Amino acid sequence: MSPPLRGSNSKTQKGVVVGRLVFVVHNHQPVGNFEWIFEEAMQKAYLPFLRAVLEVADFRFGLHTSGVLLEWAQKHHPEYFLLLERLLERGQVELLAGGFYEPVLPMVPENDA
Repeated sequence: MSPPLRGSNSKTQKGVVVGRLVFVVHNHQPVGNFEWIFEEAMQKAYLPFLRAVLEVADFRFGLHTSGVLLEWAQKHHPEYFLLLERLLERGQVELLAGGFYEPVLPMVPENDA
C-alpha cells in the first residue's frame, strides 16, 4: 500500500495523516423552474440549513448560491440574506461565486467569456 498523500496543511499523528475537510454547499434552482419548487426548497432546505449552522458557532463552511436563486430570494425571502449576513459577521461562511445562470464555463466561447 502506498503512503497517503500529504498536503501543506496535513500533519502526522501516530502514523496517521490528519488533514482538513472543506464543507461546501451548492444551492441552485434552474431558470424557469416552478415557483412552488423554489419555495419548497427554501422552506425545507436553504433556510433550515442556515438556521442550523448558526447554532453551531465553530462550524465553518463554503456556500455557493446561483444567481437565479439569489434573485428569487431577494424578492421572496429577504431573511435569507439576514442569515447570511450573521454568518459572515461571525466568520462562519465563505461565499463562493460562479456564473449567474450556472453555465459550464469551459464551454463558453471566448467571444462570450
